[in-house]
Amino acid sequence: MKRLLALAGAIATATACTQPALTECDTDPWTSAYTRMLTDRPQSELADIYKLTNQGILGSEHAVGNFADAVAWMSREVATLDTMPATVTDPLLEPLPPDGRFVRVYLRPFMKAGGNIDSLVAAFVATANKPASDTSAFSCAKIALTGLRNLPAGLTADSIRTFFALRRAENFPAAHHSALYESAYRPAYRVVAKDLATTLTRSTLSPP
Repeated sequence: MKRLLALAGAIATATACTQPALTECDTDPWTSAYTRMLTDRPQSELADIYKLTNQGILGSEHAVGNFADAVAWMSREVATLDTMPATVTDPLLEPLPPDGRFVRVYLRPFMKAGGNIDSLVAAFVATANKPASDTSAFSCAKIALTGLRNLPAGLTADSIRTFFALRRAENFPAAHHSALYESAYRPAYRVVAKDLATTLTRSTLSPP
């Protein structure tokens, strides 16, 4: 028995020594993005912060099976933009943390600059149908969010940890913006891979 215990201990020690060392995450991109979001859009709630996080890590929220339906959906949304003015000035492109692999292409400035709906839908569909699958960055995002100096009212580090634990149990599903965010900012955008967004804006937008 002593020999077996000694052998088990030796195997455990050897296995532990061969495991790759864990490295600390870089929270700076997340901290910067969250701080900017809460400064520019102070009505943001945890659902909106999570949505930004989810899109930055996983990209578009769901696969798109029918191009024509996606065009019709966007066309209807574009037709209502003038009736739902935003209270903030949307950028054309908003790089998403942690590394800008995905960006939000905002419809108001895109269409104002002469953007083409079909081209944007094509970039959106291409992004949506090749979703990312590595969810490890959510842990780093959680650390950054819980470490913010000025959290939104009602949020605590513990409530954020609980929220992320629940999302992890659900395999980090997509989420909707909060009703308060929708009412305050009338968000209208599509999440697109950075390389596709760069090509899109160069090829379809009219010069200023």
